[in-house]
Amino acid sequence: MPGSCLRFKNLIIIELNIARNSPGASRTPITDHGPRYCLEIYKKNMKSHSNKSAWEVALKLLGGRDFSKSEMEERLTRRGFDEIDIQQAVQKLLKYDYITETGNDEKKLREMVEEYIRKKGAKNIEKKHLRSLESFLIRKGFNIDLVQQYLEELNEELT
Repeated sequence: MPGSCLRFKNLIIIELNIARNSPGASRTPITDHGPRYCLEIYKKNMKSHSNKSAWEVALKLLGGRDFSKSEMEERLTRRGFDEIDIQQAVQKLLKYDYITETGNDEKKLREMVEEYIRKKGAKNIEKKHLRSLESFLIRKGFNIDLVQQYLEELNEELT
């Protein structure tokens, strides 16, 4: 199915590099093989360009900002690392308290809300921010029920 790889980021660039730089490269476009084949090529290319381990990549990511456990797992998965390597790196990060496991931690939830408000530049949160705050907290890996309960309480305070 032509064009099926367009939904995978950077695959067209990979396809062009293979076609231009490989002597005797197949003239069959990668897109003709389907999305699963394209994703395998993409992951293989991602690993071949970088000899870094999941641990090293995670440490580099933490140089930019803080991550929750679920965010770090997502980022390492997108980089093409195996599930085993990701879990080993995440366990090591948790051991050294470089990342936090959010889940049902209400104290951490309140800290994240304060961070969100600070980033918005508002002194207090308004009702119109509750939807985006909910998305933010769920992306951080908090339990959906805990988030909704907290936002209901926050909504009652605002009214």
